[in-house]
Amino acid sequence: MRRYSFSSPLGPLTLCEESGRLSALLFEETPDFRSSSSPLLLEGARQLSEYFCGERESFDLPLFVSGTPFSRALFSALLTVPFGETVTYGELAALSGFARAARAVGNCLHTNPLPILVPCHRVVGATGLGNFAWGMEKKLFLMRLEGMDV
Repeated sequence: MRRYSFSSPLGPLTLCEESGRLSALLFEETPDFRSSSSPLLLEGARQLSEYFCGERESFDLPLFVSGTPFSRALFSALLTVPFGETVTYGELAALSGFARAARAVGNCLHTNPLPILVPCHRVVGATGLGNFAWGMEKKLFLMRLEGMDV
């Protein structure tokens, strides 16, 4: 697995590549800036930098998301939530074909290997912002970056 670390407004990020697809985006306190790069990792870092600068609203990158049929369906449905919009846990459960699994959605999102690229920050609770595995400050930053009123 190749890894590439770079700076972002959220702190150091590390992209991971497996078999020609991005497999993880990590928030790291102590990244390895000596990590190897590849054209895909450099393109991923470029697209994320454009996103952070307000120049990009979607990503055109090959993603590798493994997991259960439920998690793959959930992450696939999450990719359809447009920039600047939100969906509730219940709505995302229905979009993914598991209408009665709203509570399980939150647990699954906590394991999202590709935050931002698979935009779990766009998922909110029915009566509030919900949670974010990487901290509410990061979720609020991403929501504000996308022009959401939070």
